[in-house]
Amino acid sequence: MFYRNNSLKTLLLTAIFLIGMSPGLNAQNVSFSDFNDDGNENIDMQEFKDTFTAYFMDDWDNTDNAGLDDEDFYLFTYDMIDTDDDDLINSAEWDVGYDYYYGEVLEDDLVVYDLDGDGYISYMEYNTAVVDTDYYATLDVDADTFLDQEELAESVFNTWDTNEDMELSKGEFINFDLYYGDV
Repeated sequence: MFYRNNSLKTLLLTAIFLIGMSPGLNAQNVSFSDFNDDGNENIDMQEFKDTFTAYFMDDWDNTDNAGLDDEDFYLFTYDMIDTDDDDLINSAEWDVGYDYYYGEVLEDDLVVYDLDGDGYISYMEYNTAVVDTDYYATLDVDADTFLDQEELAESVFNTWDTNEDMELSKGEFINFDLYYGDV
């Protein structure tokens, strides 16, 4: 079950897609035609999944190779939000994270998650907050505690397919590529 309007899911799935790509393709040079195998006007689910799993998922799970577990997933998302790479989420990073991504999942106030009161959210504090949400479980369709390539590819596709017609138009692709190109 995937909730299309959840902005956190949209961000995280897209970021995993863009950041987790193989060295040959990245957010700056991935194109619609990389996915559009048949050359028509749209990318269907299978074209997207085939390309996504073949080229963009090679190095996404470095720990156990069974799939992306919740620990790996949350560590990756924490690192993504920690834009200054100091291993702490400060109030500016939290504001952006909340304003754009967490609005439907967590409370707005950093103080709620800053358990030690130091003005920052450590990974442990972050993990305590997000592990209690059902975010990861909704992506793990087969409930085996791992996100496999197919689950993640399908979730990204569903997120990008904003008109829910089971195809990505060039416009839908460009909207996400432009919006998340700097992730």
